Amino acid sequence: MKLITRAAAVLAAAVSLAVLGGGHADAAKQLKQRPVQIDPALGYVLARIGPTTNQRGRAPHVYLWRFDRARGEIRTTRRRDAARVPRGEDDDAMLGDRPFMRTDRDTGVFIASLTPGDYVIHGTETTCYCLGSYAFTVRPGEITDIGTILLAAETGETPIPELRSQRLSGDLLDREFVITDAMLVRPAADGDPLPPEVAGLTITRAELAPDVRWPNRGPTRLLYPGGLLINRAVGLDPVAPGDGRAMIERVRAEAAESEIALRPPPAEAERRRREQAAREAAARRGTSR
Repeated sequence: MKLITRAAAVLAAAVSLAVLGGGHADAAKQLKQRPVQIDPALGYVLARIGPTTNQRGRAPHVYLWRFDRARGEIRTTRRRDAARVPRGEDDDAMLGDRPFMRTDRDTGVFIASLTPGDYVIHGTETTCYCLGSYAFTVRPGEITDIGTILLAAETGETPIPELRSQRLSGDLLDREFVITDAMLVRPAADGDPLPPEVAGLTITRAELAPDVRWPNRGPTRLLYPGGLLINRAVGLDPVAPGDGRAMIERVRAEAAESEIALRPPPAEAERRRREQAAREAAARRGTSR
């Protein structure tokens, strides 16, 4: 079977988004460059994304997803979701491709309207940042400025110094389908480019909650039906031992209720291995008599 390249994977994922609708309700849409009319019932997000991929300022896709901070879970429209997104509301939004405005910093400015609420920077076409990302709140009638989101495949080939060191081992680089994207988020700051079309509107800098994590069990993309590749945003504090234990135990408990078998913790696995070895040794002694 011929290896599917990373470019083909991204293209197919984009096609699937267009065909399947990406889960968007009518409100979640990326705005085109024209005077912005604020709907007081909706929220708006603004982000600078780069590096741009051509002279028209196109940039990689970034997905924002509704987030349940109390449960540490992505919110979806699925019926089994304990915090299911109500019918008619948005569960996600996409930024990227054609910008609202191109900047002189190799980024594009993107603006989208969406249902107000808590969101997380979920990922790209190939990668979920469930090992550590940022959550923020979108309020009605306001433009929430996320800041600047910089992305690069972890090949070490990028003009962004902070992402250049994010390079996978050589045995993975020739398997394009498993190459993760690295992400660096810079909070909104003075001097960041803003389109003249939003002058005079209420723009609030996002209060980015760092190191937000969630289980990688949805949403997916066309070529990653079992779950996206996973990564952690660059610049977050190092992970401490046991950081994810509470989430892992919660997922295990939920899986047990659903009668889904998961790999046991290392200590439990070692205990089972020793018990099995003891049983096998006893059986051998019994047959040798």
